[in-house]
Amino acid sequence: AALNKGATLKELKRYEEAIVFADQALVINPNLAEAWSNKGVALNELKRYDEALAHYDKALSLKPDYHKAWANKGVTLHELKRYDEAIAHYDQALSINSEYAEGWSNKGVTLNELKRYEEAITHYDKALSLKSDYVVAYSNKGNVLHELKRYEEAIAQFDNALSLKPDYAEVWSNKGNSFYKLKRYEEAIAHYDRTLSLKFDYAEGWSNKGYVLHELARYDEAIAHFDKALSLKPDIDWINGDLLFTKMKSGSWSDLSGSLEEISKRVLLGEKVIQPFLLLSLLDDASLHKQASEIFARNKYPENPILGPIPKHPKKEKIRIGYFS
Repeated sequence: AALNKGATLKELKRYEEAIVFADQALVINPNLAEAWSNKGVALNELKRYDEALAHYDKALSLKPDYHKAWANKGVTLHELKRYDEAIAHYDQALSINSEYAEGWSNKGVTLNELKRYEEAITHYDKALSLKSDYVVAYSNKGNVLHELKRYEEAIAQFDNALSLKPDYAEVWSNKGNSFYKLKRYEEAIAHYDRTLSLKFDYAEGWSNKGYVLHELARYDEAIAHFDKALSLKPDIDWINGDLLFTKMKSGSWSDLSGSLEEISKRVLLGEKVIQPFLLLSLLDDASLHKQASEIFARNKYPENPILGPIPKHPKKEKIRIGYFS
């Protein structure tokens, strides 16, 4: 009963309470692998990643063929950006249970993060073949198609997700992003508004709407939306630079020096705070430009080993000149 109540609380996102009941179950039966794994999931959601990993390891020591624990550990490794390890854990889960739809979908998420988009789509399709009402897989597949600039197909996948879960705020926002890319701005705004009616504190809904308003030259409204997004989630990628750039366009120069100082500090810390071309118009500092460009490139175009290593050629008398595009 304690195990089941903890699992239910976990599904309701009441993670602290879920941990309490998982602990109660473990007092009664310390060898209950399911309780260790469920507690690990709750700890993961609370961003207590090292503790989560320790709990999955305990579950697997008790039950080495527990495919859900392998997959759950993969999720935490993904959060820690240890992507190769995450994939290895998903593969282990799927070798035990090849019909575990969540394992296929979660591996797809990591492949997407590595920009291995076609592989990610294959994994989402496999998940959906096993679980045709798998809302998250439809949503995730839509996100990958969006990244591939196949916006109409992405919208179709988002519609599949919304037909199953009409109150899925994040999907309304993601569908709005595809309309934005298609320059169907009013439809995009309508979708962001729907997002915020469902989840008023969804920071990305505010920032995404801000980008459309910027595109429509409604700069004051865009600034208000970016400010709201930052008040909810101060570490949204790139938004600080976009906010400052929008303020420049509207002639709003208040606290410019303070904003530039903050952005410079965060670039030096390696944070995704401003896109490199925007920084060019704000500061004359070549080393800072280089750092911002490297941050952007690592995020948008990570190293891809698909072609294998480039072999070194022995030195010859004649100089070879190569052009790499």
